[in-house]
Amino acid sequence: MIKRILVLIGIVLIILIGVLFFIGPMNAMLKLLKPGHSFEESTLVAAPDYSKDEFWAALPGKDDLSDMIPIYATADTTLADINVFFIHPTGFLKNSSWNSEMDKTSATEENTKWMMANQASAFSDARVFAPRYREATIYSFFELENPESNGNKALKLAYQDVKSAFDYFIDHYNGDAPFVLASHSQGSHHGMKLIEEKIDGAPLADNLIAAYLIGMGTISDKRANALKDISVCDSADQTGCIIHWATYRAGSPKDDFNSDKAVCVNPLNWKRDGAKEESKNNLGFVPQSGEYNLKFYGDDEDYEPTEFGPLGAPIKAHTFAYCEEGRLLVDDQGKDVEFMGDGNYHGLDYLLFHMDIRANLGDRVRAFNKENDMVSIN
Repeated sequence: MIKRILVLIGIVLIILIGVLFFIGPMNAMLKLLKPGHSFEESTLVAAPDYSKDEFWAALPGKDDLSDMIPIYATADTTLADINVFFIHPTGFLKNSSWNSEMDKTSATEENTKWMMANQASAFSDARVFAPRYREATIYSFFELENPESNGNKALKLAYQDVKSAFDYFIDHYNGDAPFVLASHSQGSHHGMKLIEEKIDGAPLADNLIAAYLIGMGTISDKRANALKDISVCDSADQTGCIIHWATYRAGSPKDDFNSDKAVCVNPLNWKRDGAKEESKNNLGFVPQSGEYNLKFYGDDEDYEPTEFGPLGAPIKAHTFAYCEEGRLLVDDQGKDVEFMGDGNYHGLDYLLFHMDIRANLGDRVRAFNKENDMVSIN
């Protein structure tokens, strides 16, 4: 009997090893996170009301973590009146539901705070508006290519919240003023849909300074090339364009998340499919503040509250960067940050180039202002 049990255990281990070999340890873990029920909108919490401040993770005049500035950084006063609509990425890692419940005392909400401190803060010289929304669980992206899947239904619901927040932002906060769209990961999935459905080919396109749709890999060249009025940025001061990159270790194996070549804009030279720029041109990596709740099991309310200290001093010349086959390749950052797979630096997309983004936003705003002054004179 014992021998039979040992044989069964051995077979299970062989199967697990095979799964890990073919899809990777993180992907294997994520595939176990599929919610055990079908998507049903009626079981979800009510849609957020964006007329209430509580449904915004960041608002001008609100004391929130998006206001953080790295030590020794100097605020760019050119940006003081510029509005940035920021869509945060996935913080909901559980399989209890297809969409987060927007519980402020949860690991998901702690992760939203992390995103404000470490990503949205790259735009803190401007006015940051970041909606909380019923984000799709991380597993949803494994069903992205099936339009009728539960995961796609969850993503569509999350997008409806984001679209509602964007409409409120335009109608009640921004009006006809120029604005910036920014996002990461799941946020960039929704941000690209906003570009396609609400901005491209519409009057809003004239007011778009730039769209920093960073970190995902689902914004393909083919998809970007289909836009009417909005192109991919190919210089540091181009306006009305989109910026995207997904960061990997140079020499790392390609993953199969998206078979299409993704848009890659090199943040060290701001060129589309940009060639290698040496680390001396990297304005500064800013180490993270606080800890991301990277826990894929248990209840969403089971978490350790995070202490967010001030952003540290930028580390200049931290890494080189170049685009290759739709990926942004950088110097080795260590195994402990590869939580999305071998050589995948998804969590570092903003941190590695924090100061480059801050500086570039000022360049694009000044270019936008100059272009519009020239138009008004003529």
